[in-house]
Amino acid sequence: MVVVLENIIEIKNLKFGYNIPLFDSLNLTIQKGSFITILGKNGCGKSTLAHLLYGKLPYEGQIIINRLKINEDNKNRIQKNICFITEKMEYEEDSPYQNIVYYLKKQRKTEKEIVDTVSFIEKKLKIKEVIHCSFSSLSESEKQIVAFISIILKKPKIIILDNATSKLSELQRTTIFKFLKQLKQTTIINITNNIEDSLYGDRIVLLNNQTVFLDDTTKNSLKNEKAFRSCNLDLPFMASLSLKLKYYDLLDSTILDMNKMVNKLWK
Repeated sequence: MVVVLENIIEIKNLKFGYNIPLFDSLNLTIQKGSFITILGKNGCGKSTLAHLLYGKLPYEGQIIINRLKINEDNKNRIQKNICFITEKMEYEEDSPYQNIVYYLKKQRKTEKEIVDTVSFIEKKLKIKEVIHCSFSSLSESEKQIVAFISIILKKPKIIILDNATSKLSELQRTTIFKFLKQLKQTTIINITNNIEDSLYGDRIVLLNNQTVFLDDTTKNSLKNEKAFRSCNLDLPFMASLSLKLKYYDLLDSTILDMNKMVNKLWK
């Protein structure tokens, strides 16, 4: 039996620009529960698209989220189901802990629920050492990690990341993406300048020349070096290495995990 997944986001004939057109008749559908990575060269409109999806900018065409068109009447209703995390976030309280407590008290949670939630967040995001520190004392990478607390607190239907892991180390990024991949019912849109981020999602979209240039599964996309080159992008390291090893008949399939590749080569 073929399972047809519901589209949670539909973009139809999107047109937007500042002094010059940035998008011209851009069309894109995103399925509920999917993890999509959106890539493109600098200036192609990736961050602008993130802001359009969150309802921050006027546009021509249609952007429909959860069956509601983004407009002034629906914008607030739509934003309640979205967690929008940018490269730099602002906070209402002095420390991550105070931010959590402030939010949970507004939700009238009990003291036990607050304690349990803090413990869960510390474990999931591995931030026990910094959760009581002031935001001003945190490094840029630590600030980016604690931004993901909002996902646990709000349990959104859609997560939009706008270069939200740009300051993280490889280990920190792995921690964050493993956490995100556990959110089975949540739609994740990772709009990023980091090509390596594409390894974590199940679908890749390349933006180029004011529209969608490539839209395919991660596995198929990472075999298409020509498409990446056309967008002035390199393949992720593991995808590029796999293609080279396949060319010399050292591999018979694309392998994106280093440990799996080493095991395959040693057999």
